[in-house]
Amino acid sequence: MTDSDDDLTLLLDNTKPNIDTTDDPTYKNTKKKKRNKLCEDINRNVVQERRLSLSRNPFKLRYLWKRKPIIYLLAILLLVFLVNLTINRDVDEHEDDSLYFISNLHSHVPGMKVLKNLTSLLKVKLNKKQDVTTLTPTKIGLTEAQIATAASKKRVDKNLKTKLLKETPTLNSTSLSLSSDFYANSSFSATPLESFNNTLPSPPPTGYLVWSEYCKMPNLDPYLPEVMKNFRREKYKPCKLISPLTRVDFNRTTKRYTLSVDQEVIPAYSKTGKLDCCYQSIVRNGTGEKVDRVVSLSECMSFVDKTSLSPTIDNILVRCRSNNRQVYINGYPLMPERKEIRQRLETWKKYDDQRKRKEKAPSVLMLGIDSISRVNLVRAMPKTAKYLYDNEWFEMSGFNKIDDNTFPNLMAVLTGMNRSTVMQKCSPYKLEALDNCDFIWKTFRDHGYVTAYAEDEASINTFNYLKVGFTQPPVDYYLRPFLLGAEKHLETKLKSSLIDCLGYKHSADFVFDYAVELAKRYKNESYFGLFWANTFSHNDISDCSAMDEHIMNYLKKFKQMGTLEDTIVVFFSDHGMRFGPIRKTHSGHLEERLPFVFLWLPPNLKQNYPSFVNALNVNKNRLTNPYDTHMTLKHILRLTGRVQNETVLNKSDACPKCQSLLEPVPQNRSCLDVAIEAHWCTCLLYESIYKNSKTVVNLTHLLIDYINDYVANFHNGTLAKMCVPLAYDSVESAYRTTQLQMSDDGKSTSTINIYRVTFYTKPNKGLFEATAIYDPVENYLKVTGEISRLNKYSADSECVSDGGAKKYCSCHKKIF
Repeated sequence: MTDSDDDLTLLLDNTKPNIDTTDDPTYKNTKKKKRNKLCEDINRNVVQERRLSLSRNPFKLRYLWKRKPIIYLLAILLLVFLVNLTINRDVDEHEDDSLYFISNLHSHVPGMKVLKNLTSLLKVKLNKKQDVTTLTPTKIGLTEAQIATAASKKRVDKNLKTKLLKETPTLNSTSLSLSSDFYANSSFSATPLESFNNTLPSPPPTGYLVWSEYCKMPNLDPYLPEVMKNFRREKYKPCKLISPLTRVDFNRTTKRYTLSVDQEVIPAYSKTGKLDCCYQSIVRNGTGEKVDRVVSLSECMSFVDKTSLSPTIDNILVRCRSNNRQVYINGYPLMPERKEIRQRLETWKKYDDQRKRKEKAPSVLMLGIDSISRVNLVRAMPKTAKYLYDNEWFEMSGFNKIDDNTFPNLMAVLTGMNRSTVMQKCSPYKLEALDNCDFIWKTFRDHGYVTAYAEDEASINTFNYLKVGFTQPPVDYYLRPFLLGAEKHLETKLKSSLIDCLGYKHSADFVFDYAVELAKRYKNESYFGLFWANTFSHNDISDCSAMDEHIMNYLKKFKQMGTLEDTIVVFFSDHGMRFGPIRKTHSGHLEERLPFVFLWLPPNLKQNYPSFVNALNVNKNRLTNPYDTHMTLKHILRLTGRVQNETVLNKSDACPKCQSLLEPVPQNRSCLDVAIEAHWCTCLLYESIYKNSKTVVNLTHLLIDYINDYVANFHNGTLAKMCVPLAYDSVESAYRTTQLQMSDDGKSTSTINIYRVTFYTKPNKGLFEATAIYDPVENYLKVTGEISRLNKYSADSECVSDGGAKKYCSCHKKIF
């Protein structure tokens, strides 16, 4: 009961008469009226009291409005607080975030074997007040030996551990090296190759893939929240639920392929069981710049049940009709027996016999998947990763790409040349130029190997996207003509804008089945093949998760076939995801530059060359790159004993200090040593800085001017009128590292700042990332490497076909 109810009861009790009036109607009415009046008075008093109370409440607007000076003062204080909070948040944008590092990615895959000497997961933070100039072992006060010993024994004395936690930066560890121009005048220099023994070095400190004086490459958790919010695990979906009506088999007696109808599945295609089937061959039929883009079909040759195919046929389409309608179409790429190939193999076999070489030269399979980082392999394809780790494959954890996209990184592997040298010697934009490039598969072919090359999604093939391609087939067995015909005539299903399904199989299955066929057909001979998949990994970080078990099964199949008994396998990628939401994260920056690379050595090589095993184990945590892969392929050629002209095994012109991975790589390699531009290098630590500072904004304007000048002068100004000049929009993030530069005379030093800036431009919200060196003494600015485009741009740059400027161009609307 409330206080008002008590007052009302008291008042009513006092008004009661002393006589009994219970039965008097007049009295009852009077009593009722008095009661109602008293209730109204009490309610009125309560309301007035509440209003008075509200008017005195200092948190109500009416009260505050009468005291404007107090309002102004509070507003000013609040504004100052918010501005200060915003500045601190931008300066330390990511420094308050805890970032977990893993000493070895094995621990992320359920059931995966873990080495006994791995250190446990350690959570560390970057000291906000840490000076980036102190980030060397000498400055920290630790020798390399101390760090290695501490890591291997899993124990650190109290003082040493405190130093590591305070001084060793692990957050924002996307690393940056310096340009060649800087190193030319720097105190840093290449370290000569040290002597190695069979004792493996201690693993790097927790949180690093590589740890040396010149390279501190961070190791990231695959499951960071900033990445996982953009990742989804997908299920595998077969392209067809019904079995193909036909099949092809190679007859080793007749040396021909046989095309046959599978009698068991006929009812699924024809109720009557009557079929009219025929096959057509797919042949290259292009001329000029379209020589590698156009194919034609022969007349459809009828067959009943089974037919033997001519060895002149490389690829076929099969069609079947029932009741005057087409009920079936499928395609098959073939590897027919060829006289010139057989003669080559026999010639080199005689050469080996004369030299009393008993074992055949090791075959080489290069199995590649586009745009998968080392970290994303574990994240998206854990079954494949587990299989690799558990079955003695050698991982190159410190493998760093050398350029932006697939073409220059694969050219480094296949030719040992960088982009600028390729453009000078064999530009892919000129007819017949690529045919004259010194591809490693030519060298293998010239030394008695069968060669093959397959890549899915013909429109974006490495040597054809915005390029002319090959005038002549570059290898003995070339899958591209088949895929051109199949993509045009077979049923297709898209995923992430790429052809996921092509008839009855995934596009990637045609690539890896081509590798399987090469290994089967030439099991007793030596072969070299490059097999590259784009469709399930190029456009989305999650797509490859659907193919995890599928790819693992291919690796298992090679083992079951006996292929791994005498074949060296390189299972690798070119880079990580180059665009999309993940690329805006700090993990994404690292992942783009650090693709996965695994090597398989056959048992006989491991037994005969134990030094190779030791070297690969040592190199696991050393800085390596695609030029090293190229030199490894040349090293394999040397093992054959067939190389008579040693010049074919010369060092890479682009990277004279790069070497075979079958030999120990120097620990103190720098990015300069292995020809990795500053923009791509992941070896130096840097700090986050205020992105809207005057220095960063001015630098961003200079970078945009740099892009506009590049486009305006591209191909003698031919694009100047086609592309809209870019303008400043905003800065997404900014980072800096500081280094000392030695003068030319070696008597003095100066400090230079290296910036990495991610920024948006107008129009169309282009997102770019650039690395630049700024010398405050000389007022010197230099852009290192390329400026990267981090979001998709095909719709913005349809008016430009040249890949060199396409990512920087925003076309005038009238051009579309």
